[in-house]
Amino acid sequence: MLLPVQSARDLAPTYRAPLTRAMYERMVEAGVFTEDDKVELLYGVLVEMSPEGRDHVHSLMYLTRSLPMRLNDRALVRVQLPLAVSDDSVPEPDFAVIPLAHDPEDPLRGLLLASEVAKTSVSKDRNVKRQLYAEAGSPEYWLVDLNAREVEVYRDPSAQGYGTEVIAKAGETITLSTTQNVTIPVDEFLPPER
Repeated sequence: MLLPVQSARDLAPTYRAPLTRAMYERMVEAGVFTEDDKVELLYGVLVEMSPEGRDHVHSLMYLTRSLPMRLNDRALVRVQLPLAVSDDSVPEPDFAVIPLAHDPEDPLRGLLLASEVAKTSVSKDRNVKRQLYAEAGSPEYWLVDLNAREVEVYRDPSAQGYGTEVIAKAGETITLSTTQNVTIPVDEFLPPER
């Protein structure tokens, strides 16, 4: 039977409530998304994640080797895992640092660092995700901007955003402010120049 519909607009709801984290988690558990569906929940909206190019993979590969060694069993590095930061957001930071003694049910407790590595998603990561991590209280957020070949380091979070911003360029180092004596060269974040 054909429906008496003139256009898809006739079927559009007049109000669409944002997704909650609970709804999103039920969808994940029910298998709504396949492995090919690269999405994350940001402020109640399902957002497609950018494909990972060669530079992104290089950066993550070296950081996931270097950062745990530098942390020397003082903390854990979570790589591209969901992080429930609020009732309407479950981003998947490229890496996050959490204390060894953490509550698996509350990964935000004690969160030391959230970070994104970006080439095509710089604007989203600089604007939307930076604000999201600040609101969640992540004491530090690093945005590895592969285009500019630099790392934006944000600290002092509040509901309005981060109060401090430092740009670290190739040849410089960054010290993780929440963990003593963990310094990493910016060059370890960056793929070789071509």
